[in-house]
Amino acid sequence: MEIYNLKTSNYNLRGKIGELIAKSFAGGIRTVEFSPYYFCKNLKLFENQKTILFKHWKSIDLIDFKQDDFRNVKEIIISEVKTISQERSYKKHLEITQESLNAYREARTVGIIVKVIKIILQDNWNYTISIKDFDENDFYIQNGGYYRKSLEIRRERYKKWMEFKSRI
Repeated sequence: MEIYNLKTSNYNLRGKIGELIAKSFAGGIRTVEFSPYYFCKNLKLFENQKTILFKHWKSIDLIDFKQDDFRNVKEIIISEVKTISQERSYKKHLEITQESLNAYREARTVGIIVKVIKIILQDNWNYTISIKDFDENDFYIQNGGYYRKSLEIRRERYKKWMEFKSRI
């Protein structure tokens, strides 16, 4: 049986594990577990917030809705989760895709709070976790692999949102 090391390989799996750790620590939900249609239909959100959330849903790692007793959303908090190995924790900047950076920039313009949750995997199953406000100066652009989405795909996603929005 082969032994695998999450600290040096399988970055997608490491990211998913980091999102689960962040979810248990900070709360909220992983966006891959729910459809944006549910939230946009069942929560009282501003139209510009709905549009941005739907447009960038797949770029957001975690989302949390703080509500009052009448299901009015008082705050929306979205988080970028970064899971890195201890060996790479010395790096000053973290990687982010242009798509994610655009999502967080736009979200802030409509009053959505953006956080960064950084998880550092250490030896023997230990980890550290920190949460801070999003600062785009902490990142550098890395558009690799899966994240090279064509403009056509993004336009199609936005078109579906506009069709959905016209029905609700």
